[in-house]
Amino acid sequence: MKNFYASSAILALCLAGCGGGGSTGGGTTVVSAPAPSPSPSPSPSPSPTPTPAASYKKFTELTGDQNFKTACSSFIFSGSPPAITPTTAFGGGLGMIYTASTGNYSLAGDGILRNFGPADAVTPIPAGASAAYMQNNGGATERFTIGAPTAGGVALDYGRGFSLTVQKPPMTNYNCVFGVPTLVTDVPAATSVSFGNTSIAGVLYALPPSATQNAYTLNDSVVTLSVNLVTGVVNVTVHLIGTLQTPGGPTATGVELDTITGTGTIDPTTGSYTGTFSDAGGVMPASSFGGWFFGPQGKEAAFAYSFMRVDSRGAQQTSSGKIFAIQ
Repeated sequence: MKNFYASSAILALCLAGCGGGGSTGGGTTVVSAPAPSPSPSPSPSPSPTPTPAASYKKFTELTGDQNFKTACSSFIFSGSPPAITPTTAFGGGLGMIYTASTGNYSLAGDGILRNFGPADAVTPIPAGASAAYMQNNGGATERFTIGAPTAGGVALDYGRGFSLTVQKPPMTNYNCVFGVPTLVTDVPAATSVSFGNTSIAGVLYALPPSATQNAYTLNDSVVTLSVNLVTGVVNVTVHLIGTLQTPGGPTATGVELDTITGTGTIDPTTGSYTGTFSDAGGVMPASSFGGWFFGPQGKEAAFAYSFMRVDSRGAQQTSSGKIFAIQ
């Protein structure tokens, strides 16, 4: 990644020396000149002090007040399927401030201001979450849930996500990522990185022609993610597998929905990345993703996404969610 992940250069210095000797002939005395005084050896240059490795606290080790940057996408429930908003770059999403003395979270941006505290806490905490809150706003239930994400069954140490559903109006659901971001100066050694453990937390709404709307969770989808650290290009592929949600609960068998591919670029100044998706099996009039790397040397990645597409059968689809990955 130009200027974000730079390759280190190694300088090698070679020294060569040579010497001579004397000889004697029969019956002849050879008088040798006095050996010259050796030149004083130069004092060696001090070795440069190595730059200390960047230090990070895991998310669960953070203490005190916190001010988190986020990248967010959202659903707007104003029709069928619900509309989507473009994904923000990291730092352009909702502001998220945690006040340690009160245990209060304040979320602001996009025309909203909401505060959730211990009095709003939901117990027991839902599966897959580290905290959950609920409020009543003019008869509408508003929810704020902080996830405890895993990727390939491995828990993330530094990246996190949250979901916020509020009545603006209309009802809007934000999907955001945040955490302990990688420093721009924390350079990995490799020139390319593949993230072997991945996951997706998202929902896809589909409205087939002359039919009712369906909702699918995408947790069983297969994600691949790689980054070229020289060009700063992020490549992502999502094989969409949906679990149909019904009044009686989720169906047991996943539905193959298609495969989309995404390409993004890393901002060399900030280290955040944004991109768009393409779709060989349908038409995709709108798509976006944006996020950051988290933890030492970009060990983890997390980004929000949204897209609108029309599949080969003419079904209108919208999706919003979050993708997590670990090297």
